[in-house]
Amino acid sequence: MSHQKDRQQAVWIADAIHLYPGQLTLPPVTAYDTMDVYGYDDGSGYLMEFFLWVDQKPSDLIIRVDARWANNQLHYTFWDILVP
Repeated sequence: MSHQKDRQQAVWIADAIHLYPGQLTLPPVTAYDTMDVYGYDDGSGYLMEFFLWVDQKPSDLIIRVDARWANNQLHYTFWDILVP
């Protein structure tokens, strides 16, 4: 869990995915090459953005994931979901 107040609640993210038409599907491995990764200036981790795949193709849903270093491991938190 993140202590950040602007992070979306997990229930809201789940609802947004369930209301989106179609079925979430796993992307091909090559799709991860399009992931945007932004390192935090203080070296504490990364913000990652990735298009979710629906019905075997990229959708217009973007998931944001916060990844922070703790005890030499990255800990991931779903941060937000949006349609640009």
